[in-house]
Amino acid sequence: MLAEEERAELERMLLTSPGAREAFWESARWHALLRQWGEAEWGRLDASLRDVQTPPAKARWQGRLIRARWALGAALALALALGIHQFTADRSDRLAAVTPAARNSIAVLASTAEVVWTNPAEARQAGQALLPGWLRLSSGAVQIEFARGARVVLEGPAEFQLISESNAELRTGRMRAHVPEPAKGFTITTPGMVVVDRGTEFACSVPAQGEPEVHVFIGEVDLNLARSGGATQSLRENQAVRVQDGLAHAIQSDPGAFISEQALARRTAENIRVRVAQWRKASGKFSQHPGALVHLDFEPEGTWQRSLDNRVTNGVPRSSVSVIGCDWDYGRWPGKLALEFKRTDDHVRLTVPGGHDSLTLLAWVRVDSLQHQRHALLMSDSIQRGAIHWYLQQDGRVGLGIHTADETAPHGWRHVLSAPAFRSEMFGAWVFLATVVDGATGAVTHYCDGVPVGNTEAAFPKPLRPGTCELGNWAINPSESKWAWFNSRPGDDYMSHFHGRMDEFALLATPLDAEEIAQLYEAGKPGQTTSVRDLTQFAGGL
Repeated sequence: MLAEEERAELERMLLTSPGAREAFWESARWHALLRQWGEAEWGRLDASLRDVQTPPAKARWQGRLIRARWALGAALALALALGIHQFTADRSDRLAAVTPAARNSIAVLASTAEVVWTNPAEARQAGQALLPGWLRLSSGAVQIEFARGARVVLEGPAEFQLISESNAELRTGRMRAHVPEPAKGFTITTPGMVVVDRGTEFACSVPAQGEPEVHVFIGEVDLNLARSGGATQSLRENQAVRVQDGLAHAIQSDPGAFISEQALARRTAENIRVRVAQWRKASGKFSQHPGALVHLDFEPEGTWQRSLDNRVTNGVPRSSVSVIGCDWDYGRWPGKLALEFKRTDDHVRLTVPGGHDSLTLLAWVRVDSLQHQRHALLMSDSIQRGAIHWYLQQDGRVGLGIHTADETAPHGWRHVLSAPAFRSEMFGAWVFLATVVDGATGAVTHYCDGVPVGNTEAAFPKPLRPGTCELGNWAINPSESKWAWFNSRPGDDYMSHFHGRMDEFALLATPLDAEEIAQLYEAGKPGQTTSVRDLTQFAGGL
């Protein structure tokens, strides 16, 4: 049984780290499966003993039962030990992977509903770690989970500043906070007053024009008014005040005036269903693009499936697409699956036939870490002339390597890099990456979330020949002579496996323009509504 401090630390870790939450649920699944198996075995054993037609002497069958139960207990212990070992190893991998995402965060954006961000450049996604700074909503609602356990539902229009793990400022807007015991002392500052929670549920309203209000629904808060000279006033359950001219005036407490967590979840569910339906319609249309070579939507018949369907419908020859090692996990929305790449041998193999003067590469990815020099997105197996390497660099730049020589010149790569596009706060968020190679102009253009992040005139051979490729990895066999150049560089970090998730990939033999890339981003972006809790509920149906 956990001590109070241990329980608080566990809660804090689960709130701040998506990887920790996944590891925790995996441990819970192990526990449930082992318990279910153990109960079934106890029942089967007792039944088999009762079915014996000629029972032995009491001492004999008691001894056998004791020995059988010891054996079963040993088996359970062994299974549990193996499970814990596997869980611990996997947990270490997961926690190591998300460390960059949660390193400086003080909260997590748990869910959003119909949000319109005041500044689109400051838009956030559900599940994204939050650093100190402002959240500005023109409309809609979000739920924020602070690292120490406080939860806030914020309604727009609103300006809300995250200050620390237990401190925030509400400049304008409406918010409702649930503060469990480990988060006691959670503080909200508003113009003219400071509210310090004592383990409760309360709400604040700060209109752009008008007087601020504080409502207490459960427990107690301390209220300090700017003109009170430091004096503190306590508000208890079902009490509320409106602050006018620096003085607190009692009003009727009104829980219905503030959106609750449950109401936010209900608003979210229908919007997610509509958003997924919209994406599926747009995805089906995109599969008909005349230039499409590969379109993987990561929508299998079931999580048992170890191959992907190439959805293109334009008559291009389609080879099988094999999944090796990757696990199925959650994609951009509940009901949308993704492949998770976390082990060094996780990858997807496919073949792109023929040669092409132009290419467009597209992928929706969730990056969990960038711990190495380069991380593979799409990698040609060979180093023939026209082979390609598409990757993310550790510094957040998108890169494309094109082999400009034949296999006798393994160092003949021409690399074209974007400006830094991926920032640390984007770990755990879904990002749309695209690279366009225009054979007519010789330009290589990189995009991140529909916006150009680099354009370079590059001399490269034609045609480009991706050939047999891997998503998320790069397979080399050190024993083959053609990789001698690679083996001769001890400690080389030329390319590492991708660490994160992918839930859509496409390759076209035509150069899409900036407007088309932006349209694809708008059609596929997670949208204004997505929820971490809904993802967890969806997991139960897998």
